[in-house]
Amino acid sequence: MSIFEFFTHGHIDAETTYSAFYNQHRTGFQSTYEARVASSIQNLFPSVFGKTDGNADTAEALPALKTPDKWDSNDGNTGLRYQISRNMADVEFQLQETISTVLGPYTEAKHIAQECLHQAKRFALELSQFITTDYQKWRHRGHSQNDAWKMTSVCVWRIFGELYSERVVARDVYDQKDPDFTTAKFLWATWKAHAVMDKYLRHQFNEHPAISAVLARHLADNYVKPDDNQGQKIKALEAQIKALETNHQTLQSRYDTLRVEVHKVKGKNWQGNPAPGTG
Repeated sequence: MSIFEFFTHGHIDAETTYSAFYNQHRTGFQSTYEARVASSIQNLFPSVFGKTDGNADTAEALPALKTPDKWDSNDGNTGLRYQISRNMADVEFQLQETISTVLGPYTEAKHIAQECLHQAKRFALELSQFITTDYQKWRHRGHSQNDAWKMTSVCVWRIFGELYSERVVARDVYDQKDPDFTTAKFLWATWKAHAVMDKYLRHQFNEHPAISAVLARHLADNYVKPDDNQGQKIKALEAQIKALETNHQTLQSRYDTLRVEVHKVKGKNWQGNPAPGTG
């Protein structure tokens, strides 16, 4: 999930960059990569999904994407969806070069890191596609923009929530005096998260049992509500049925009366007009 932390966030002032480098050095991190991974473990969402000026502690909206326009403005260019697509090649190149430089002599470690990068890239892109198609699915089924985005948001909440639960084992384990222990915990948390990511990828997100469960609960809570007036409605239906039966009886009586009258008229016409050749 840390791959999302490497996407651009717009302009960053030089003072902010210097401060980040200084704090990174003071806390004992050997590189910005380590610092970003460590900081990402503290949060439920990556910055691009969760960074916001306000407090939005609700599963019905992603903190940084409160409306679908923030994800995709439908102009083919603006929105986080397109930002992820445009920046992915740069992020992959950046991390690939770092893996080759740092782990070059260590073939097995390099291979594991490359596999993790490949899966993280695939996860980010397929999650992006899932968000787009899931929102469009609800819109095509007749839901309003807000309701469709709520249903997509609760799914994304669940996905990042599961990843956070796996990585929480390394949340507060940083020990500057024991870097081996800290590294082992970060690796363990990362691999546990990758196991979750692999399950979502194999189920293509929307077929994952967790997505079905969270949608069922959300729909039950918001669209299937108990009817407190059920008894009154039954009585009203019974009254309507009774009224229809009364109307039916009235119409039947009128019909019978009219039929008798018609027979009488036919009888008079037959008596007053004998058939030809009989007179």
